[in-house]
Amino acid sequence: MNKYRSWLTTELTVAVFIVLIVIGLYETNILLEGALCNGNKEQEFIVTTILQILTICNIPLALRLFKFEAVKKVISEKREKGHFHMASLRMSLLTVPMIANIVCYYIYMNVAFLYLTIILAISLVFIIPTKDRCDSEL
Repeated sequence: MNKYRSWLTTELTVAVFIVLIVIGLYETNILLEGALCNGNKEQEFIVTTILQILTICNIPLALRLFKFEAVKKVISEKREKGHFHMASLRMSLLTVPMIANIVCYYIYMNVAFLYLTIILAISLVFIIPTKDRCDSEL
């Protein structure tokens, strides 16, 4: 189980590190902020709406994933490997939109993306792969 828990911790750390690299690249002006702020409000609206819906739907799904019968069945059949796959899926449900939101924040300079990133980062606190959490989910 320790091997799987370390992989989950690495997955979480890499996602947070990617977010910090994106922030660093834009804040040091290596990449230019507002690259797509060319007045195309329709495109910005569509991207904002998609990421808002994705974020709002993924947070409860990720936090309650282990309550679903299908997930419980996978974990009971495959034990640690099944838990690893489901925990990795749960983490991806939060980290992928978090990375997309921080990139879109700097592309469009729309503060809604930053707020969504912060909400997803706070949600990650509830799924940190600690030893106690991993043992209780098995």
